Amino acid sequence: MTSNAILIWQKKRSMLWHYIAPGKLQHNGFVKSFNGRFRNIAHARTVIDS
Repeated sequence: MTSNAILIWQKKRSMLWHYIAPGKLQHNGFVKSFNGRFRNIAHARTVIDS
């Protein structure tokens, strides 16, 4: 489910919004790849800062 606040936010910024079908996480390879590279938020911050 997507909250109305997110939908209003993206509309004000003229951003395209694409839904990922439930159970179809492979449709979002960027996020899957990102999550696979970082163990936690502290690790992500360290890697990004360097």
